[in-house]
Amino acid sequence: MSRITFEDIDEEFGRELGTTTVQREEIREFARQYDPLPLHMDDAVARESEYGDIIASGFMTLIRANRIVVEELRTRTPAVAGLGLEDVRLPSPVFPDDELKVPH
Repeated sequence: MSRITFEDIDEEFGRELGTTTVQREEIREFARQYDPLPLHMDDAVARESEYGDIIASGFMTLIRANRIVVEELRTRTPAVAGLGLEDVRLPSPVFPDDELKVPH
């Protein structure tokens, strides 16, 4: 695996870093531990919601995406701590069996 620097990354470097599929039980388990809203855990409550099914916590979505970024990009770049996140938006809910794609 070749090393790259952040200076090597520009708009021309764009590609898909990877994908991950979110499973129903993972959504529930994450919610039980970190975001215990019924919408993330209880099928009956979720069915009555505007979404019609349980949805992943936004935090879970970000964490799953971050894992791909770390595995596919950050392990090949110099360590830089505290880069932060700016203007994060989650425009659509993540449902069980959805595939998340992390673009670069």
